[in-house]
Amino acid sequence: MTMRTFSAAGLVLCLAASSCSGAAETTTSARPSLRLSRNTANDLQAALARIPDIKAQVVTEGGSSITSLLDLQNGKTDISGTLADVAYLAYAGQLEEMTEPFEQLRGMAVTGLNTMHLLVRSDTRVETIRDLKGLRVSLGAPGSSTAHITQRMLHDLGITNAQTRAERIPNAEIVSRLTKGDIEAAVSGFGVGSATVIAA
Repeated sequence: MTMRTFSAAGLVLCLAASSCSGAAETTTSARPSLRLSRNTANDLQAALARIPDIKAQVVTEGGSSITSLLDLQNGKTDISGTLADVAYLAYAGQLEEMTEPFEQLRGMAVTGLNTMHLLVRSDTRVETIRDLKGLRVSLGAPGSSTAHITQRMLHDLGITNAQTRAERIPNAEIVSRLTKGDIEAAVSGFGVGSATVIAA
């Protein structure tokens, strides 16, 4: 299989409208509690350890960018890591399956880049994104940020759903499906050094 890196999306920290919970705690001079998901806690562990006045509390397991944004919107968490593209679409009410604006999202800070990879079978000739027309392609896992970003990218390039045999394949199955020839290409939204990308 061959790999091409063709796009990058900002990884951001999003804040909810109310930045900290536990009003009762603050009135009794206890440290305010910052609610976050387990995956965000892991990402921010070193930074949070340097803030003595804030108590980090894991309240959800987290998951994809969409899951993280839903937790913020519904008031379950105060801060989360997600892809900038998806955060913007959610705030603007442009997510396909959720058209109501996520009006509870507030501040954002870019913390890094998330690289988009195009994985292609070695016996398939693909030089540009437009060469995906007519191919069996995984455009990202179901409900993932990659799926949303890829769909928008193809639309901007004038490639319709009818012009590709698109599938939504879980990340764990990408390599095996490519190897078996079930699909001819796949878009992967992992950072550089990802085990999935290296295996491909």
